[in-house]
Amino acid sequence: MGVIVLMLTACSNLTAPSMVNNPPANLMQPCPDLPVLTASTGSDVLLWSVQTVYLYRDCAARHQGLIDAIEQPE
Repeated sequence: MGVIVLMLTACSNLTAPSMVNNPPANLMQPCPDLPVLTASTGSDVLLWSVQTVYLYRDCAARHQGLIDAIEQPE
């Protein structure tokens, strides 16, 4: 009976990757709110779209970094 208990406890040891428990702090930052377009001139739309694309790409890169950190093999 003792052998069975030892065999069962050996099967129950699951180790989680260390990155899942402690991801890098820079990857855990929330995404900023995207700016709201308040004017309708071409210049305002252009500036708004450039700023929005920059913020979106920065946030997407951090999220991809978090995914990569979690899926990283040990």
